[in-house]
Amino acid sequence: MLGVANGRCTKLRNLLELAIFRLASVSPFWHPIMNGRVRQSDHNTIRPPMNWHDIPEDRLAAWREVFAASREGISLTAPCPVCSATTLHHYFSRPHPFSSPELHPGFLGRCGLWEWCSSCRSYAHYSAAHPDWWHCTLAVDESILIPQPEAIEQALINMNQNFAEPSGAVNDLPSAPSNHR
Repeated sequence: MLGVANGRCTKLRNLLELAIFRLASVSPFWHPIMNGRVRQSDHNTIRPPMNWHDIPEDRLAAWREVFAASREGISLTAPCPVCSATTLHHYFSRPHPFSSPELHPGFLGRCGLWEWCSSCRSYAHYSAAHPDWWHCTLAVDESILIPQPEAIEQALINMNQNFAEPSGAVNDLPSAPSNHR
């Protein structure tokens, strides 16, 4: 009797694995973990989402103040209000132009905004107005963006690895034309 039950469990497990494989092959939203990485496409992989979390309530005002005061590119020099590390970032997605741009001076359109700390994994995601001063040369596949900034963080890590010198120092960002005006 036990051998029959084990055989059924094995068949059930095999059917589940097949269903997961098929789902992964047809759905752009399903990313099975393979070899410790999330499969994103045949050519790109990103790390499995880490433990991203909201900004603690008692640090939210300081968080908003730091980002509101910044006119820096993707990486900020200010310390994180949550963990004090200097690994804060923000990213504005490609703007969707306003129907009446003259009513929104200084902004290019509506966009998504991500603010995060690479060290403590605190983050915020908003719908925002894209400021005309913000430019970024980071190559991010915006079709895979979700509220957590994992894809942007991975693109930042990949860029830093690609531009690292043998000494470990990171070169300046490439001066390629920006996708964001």
